[in-house]
Amino acid sequence: MLLHYLCRKVCIFLYFMNHIYLGLLLPFLGTLLGASMAFLLRESMGVRLKKLLLGFASGVMIAASVWSLLIPSIEMSGAQGSLAWMPAAVGFLLGMVFLFLLDTIIPHLHSESEEPEGMKSSLKRSTMLALAVTLHNIPEGMAVGVVLAGALEQVSGITSAGALALAVGMAVQNFPEGAIISMPLRSEGLSKWKAFGVGAVSGIVEPVSAVLTMLLISFITPVLPYLLAFAAGAMIYVVVEELIPESQAGTHSNIATIGVAVGFVLMTDDGDFAHKILSPKNHIEKTYVAEIEKNLSDEDIEKFKNGITLGDGTVCLSAKVRMTDEKYAEIKIVEGRYHQVKRMFASLGNKVVSLKRTSMGKLKLDENLAEGECRLLSKEELDLIVEK
Repeated sequence: MLLHYLCRKVCIFLYFMNHIYLGLLLPFLGTLLGASMAFLLRESMGVRLKKLLLGFASGVMIAASVWSLLIPSIEMSGAQGSLAWMPAAVGFLLGMVFLFLLDTIIPHLHSESEEPEGMKSSLKRSTMLALAVTLHNIPEGMAVGVVLAGALEQVSGITSAGALALAVGMAVQNFPEGAIISMPLRSEGLSKWKAFGVGAVSGIVEPVSAVLTMLLISFITPVLPYLLAFAAGAMIYVVVEELIPESQAGTHSNIATIGVAVGFVLMTDDGDFAHKILSPKNHIEKTYVAEIEKNLSDEDIEKFKNGITLGDGTVCLSAKVRMTDEKYAEIKIVEGRYHQVKRMFASLGNKVVSLKRTSMGKLKLDENLAEGECRLLSKEELDLIVEK
């Protein structure tokens, strides 16, 4: 019995770790593939292609900032009982200020410019070109890291699939960035391997900043809404300060605009449906089966019905609870606060040993699915989730 329990926990851990490794490595892989264009193309990148790629990168970053960072920040803040807009606003502004300071301090050079920015230095042109792209990759790495951490902590509104989708979007966006830095260096006389190396090195900071962000959140989870918005502010700074001005300068600016539209649409999902099922305001009933350390008394069940007060003072809405077996309880809630079920039992001096969601709305978990297995939902099943 113990061996089975440990094996089950290991499988769940590996399942999440696979998503984390993919999430961390995919953006860097996008940079590597883009930098590899130095081996395939001899001439410098055409103006039209460069404009399109700059616009595309802008669209991806804007969409990621909205759908994957700002909206989850607002939703999570609301679920915690605080002013929903406050952490998003504060974090966003801090992210802008952070990138402004880096932009002012770090010496870097954009490919179309002869004058370096930041503090004066004697760094080589290739190094400063790499630092310019590195500035982009810091907020992108933070964005991937903070969303992966949210998925790992099972924060309401953030899923491992959503985190992986963001990582894929960042990888697609990093491809043109890798090409934009390696190909000009190749046309300026650098060898293929050196041009590729500079482009590749510029992307290393992304998984590093992602890991550092995840470690930070593991110690101070309550700041997650602020960090989500912080990463969004940092990315929007890069878009407004560098990508869009560069894409609109000179001729063929309309191609860059098309690129923005394509990049934004690529990163857009069914936001309305996601909001309906994840927002605590919509009161979609979620049913869980919890294995607990000790059975609930009638008094405990009455406290759930009247609204449990969590350790931080937050008062939950009424929940339906019943004992289904020895030390097993079924609980129905209509909110989606951070680790809410575990915290509700903890407030009564009880502990959740294991937890399984069995239904959302009127949609019940498919009992034929093995642990870690998934399948697509039909239109009828999707309607069951939001059906009143």
